[in-house]
Amino acid sequence: MSRDTGAGPDPDPDRAPDPGRAPDPDRAPDPDLDPGRAPVAFGLRAPDPDRAPDPDRAPVTFGFRAPDPDRAPDRAPDPDRAPVTFGFRAPDPDRAPDPDRAPDRAPDPGRAPVTFGFRAPDPDRAPDPDRAPDPGRAPVAFGLRAVPRLFEELQQPDSGSRRRALASLCGLMLDPERLHQTVRGGFLEQLKVLLKDEDPSVRGETCKLLHLLSGHSVGREALLSSSLLPPLSQLLDDHSSSCRTNVHRVLNRLTLLPAGADALLSLVPKLMLKLKEEEEEEEVQVLLLSTLSCVSRLDALPALSSDGVSLVGHKLSHRSPSVRREAAAAMMALSVPEDGKRQVCEKAVLPVVVGLLQEEDVEIQANAAGVIMYTVIITAGKQQCLDLDVVPVLLRLLSNQRREEEEEAERRQRRKALVVYTLRALTSLAEAPDGRRLLLEQLPLLESQSVATEEDQDIQRAAQTVIRAVTWTP
Repeated sequence: MSRDTGAGPDPDPDRAPDPGRAPDPDRAPDPDLDPGRAPVAFGLRAPDPDRAPDPDRAPVTFGFRAPDPDRAPDRAPDPDRAPVTFGFRAPDPDRAPDPDRAPDRAPDPGRAPVTFGFRAPDPDRAPDPDRAPDPGRAPVAFGLRAVPRLFEELQQPDSGSRRRALASLCGLMLDPERLHQTVRGGFLEQLKVLLKDEDPSVRGETCKLLHLLSGHSVGREALLSSSLLPPLSQLLDDHSSSCRTNVHRVLNRLTLLPAGADALLSLVPKLMLKLKEEEEEEEVQVLLLSTLSCVSRLDALPALSSDGVSLVGHKLSHRSPSVRREAAAAMMALSVPEDGKRQVCEKAVLPVVVGLLQEEDVEIQANAAGVIMYTVIITAGKQQCLDLDVVPVLLRLLSNQRREEEEEAERRQRRKALVVYTLRALTSLAEAPDGRRLLLEQLPLLESQSVATEEDQDIQRAAQTVIRAVTWTP
């Protein structure tokens, strides 16, 4: 057991001396220390004022120091080269251009020099005609204020201001948001007065605006719920051709809705009278026949009571394929009622319709086959079609469609209506003895339509119905 003498522990020979305390006079110096080297102080210490500087070593200055004026430059400047100034400097106005230095690129004499940054506009420069404001349009306000501001311009007594405001509104109606704002904002009733304006250009621009509005479902519904149809229908007899064309466009778009077709039933007698005018443009006749076709699908009696079969039948021989196509569609709608079937037989329309089956346009052929399909339901229709030898023509259509569908599978859906109408017409013709006799000879062709796996199911069912009618025995 050791005794505590009161003295501290023995010093560690490997421990460095503490610079913050005085050295122990009784401690022997470390034999490993270099006696020719001064001791190194720990951390930052003040310079020794008694220490002479090293004459062989230049003093070191911390950070940036001023250049030594007595120091010779490391590289003499090039006397043939101008000194380079750091950064951007103003050009020397007294410096003459270097004649020996060629420019990097010769200036374009036809192009004005480009100034860096923003510069004042050149008062002598002519304005760009492509960016100049359109004198035929009114200025458009920004944002949601555009439509109300233009409708305020429509109240101006000057017809030129009203025309320019309408032109600007027509441009805004290409934006669905502005169109929706016009409809929901209750601005349409203000157009009723403009439809009766004395200026024909104002009436034409108003009809054009309504045509753009009717291009959307919300616009069509707003037109039907407004009081614009009566004054709009009066413009069917307007002297301006552009105005009449836009009116027909609006009416045709309204028939896309069942409520629109129902609203136009009262206009059918007036539309039938327009068919008598041969001087109308082709587009107007196409739109008129398309409108009558849509309205007659809903109710054909107003058109039949207005001698519609004779008027529409006259258009079946028109030189334009578009007019013939729409006329055949309207005739198919008129032949649905029993009265329409009788009028088709009595007014010698079937010979012209059978001639349309020879057309190359599939839609014309389909509409003509639809007229025959409805007409042969009655006995007079069957007899006239058999006298016109229509059965071979219909069978030829089936065989041609069969070959063309094998070549062009993508167009099969477009030809479906023609094939179905043809098969249903043959079903009705098979009820007559002469028709059944002719169809029995072509039974293999009908059977191929009914069992073909690539055919549509509606076509297969229609073909099976023809086969049952042909092969039926009492």
